[in-house]
Amino acid sequence: LIQSDGKGEPRRLTSDGEVFRFGAVWAPDSSKFVFADKTGSLWLHTLGEDASAGETKLVDRDPWTGSMNPSWSNDSRWIAYQRSGDEPPSTHIRLHDTESGESTQVTAGMFGDDSPAFDRKGDWLFFSSGRSITNPMYEDFGTTFIYDNSDVLIAVPLRADVENPFL
Repeated sequence: LIQSDGKGEPRRLTSDGEVFRFGAVWAPDSSKFVFADKTGSLWLHTLGEDASAGETKLVDRDPWTGSMNPSWSNDSRWIAYQRSGDEPPSTHIRLHDTESGESTQVTAGMFGDDSPAFDRKGDWLFFSSGRSITNPMYEDFGTTFIYDNSDVLIAVPLRADVENPFL
């Protein structure tokens, strides 16, 4: 960790140097961040009082890919991310509560759900899903259909009082 202006001494936040870490995403309140590593793990690091101490906890481990595309809720409590299922390796969306430490699968994963993002107000969770199979094409060399451009944008209300904007 180093100041944004480059001044001051850098501070090491993690100590296990055996794996490559990437994709750090800071929480909106700057008190914590998530990052991935080459083992397919998603980690949450919470800064300590003086920003040099802190704690790193495992959020989840993807058995297939490891690219979980985490997104923070505006209140810095929730992390939405994609994860592969155990069988078959299709992705689903999960929510992680940083206060309780629990992760919950929120989509079935039948259609390859990915790239979750919270809206700024905290009303909606958006994600991409490969569930549009309206125009299949027959391939030239084999005996199967190709489903091209199958991704659609899904918007899920996060509370019961959020009204559907299309009604």
